[in-house]
Amino acid sequence: MSGPEVRCVAIARIGPPAPPSDAATTEIEVGAPPSDAATTEIEVGLPHAPPRRITRGAVRHPQPPASSKRIAERAPTVPLAALVRACRPRQWVKNVLVLAAPAAAGILARPDVAGQVAAAFVCFCALSSATYLLNDVHDRDEDRHDPARRGRPIAAGELPVRVALAAALGLALAGIALAAAVRPALAAVGVGYLALTAAYTLWWRRVAVADIAAVAGGFVLRALAGAAATSVPLSRWFMLVTSFGALFLVAGKR
Repeated sequence: MSGPEVRCVAIARIGPPAPPSDAATTEIEVGAPPSDAATTEIEVGLPHAPPRRITRGAVRHPQPPASSKRIAERAPTVPLAALVRACRPRQWVKNVLVLAAPAAAGILARPDVAGQVAAAFVCFCALSSATYLLNDVHDRDEDRHDPARRGRPIAAGELPVRVALAAALGLALAGIALAAAVRPALAAVGVGYLALTAAYTLWWRRVAVADIAAVAGGFVLRALAGAAATSVPLSRWFMLVTSFGALFLVAGKR
């Protein structure tokens, strides 16, 4: 029994490369005349099977399926994780001060009061996140050169400025609307908080003593929000203790 029969056809180019139309080639035949000058072909014949022809041509790279392209086109353009980080949810613990007035009055255990306090807490979480977004947009150029703040989403370019401003506006409107639904007095305190924090971001933060007073005022307004949400009358002692406590806290951090 004879072994497999192998016929090879190869084409070699002699001389410098030339345009396809003027290409001069020399055919080297091994075993049999070439049947196709455009490809390299190997015919393998087995004793009990017809010969198979293997053609080596251009390599084709697989194309991604159309479904993956559609999924890529539908990918969200708003970085939600960066937006959540820019809202600084870890700072929401400061809004626990809304519990101060109803807790001091001894009415925090009432079901209706608990709901009002919870609404005030959510309201100030939205308002404070709106002010954080506005502050980061205003300070984005300075934050890029600060080793401790360059990782903030807006300064790092992870969150577009337009998205941050739109989110800040939406959070501010949602917070005021929720406050007005609880009590109009709570909405008034919320508007005052937005005005105070915006003034701090734009002007007062560069004025000595005024910057400390503005930050301390934010803590006092949180305590007033709890009283406004539950209609708790405030005493002078409560206001004095809250104000001086906030001043000492802020001055200690500076």
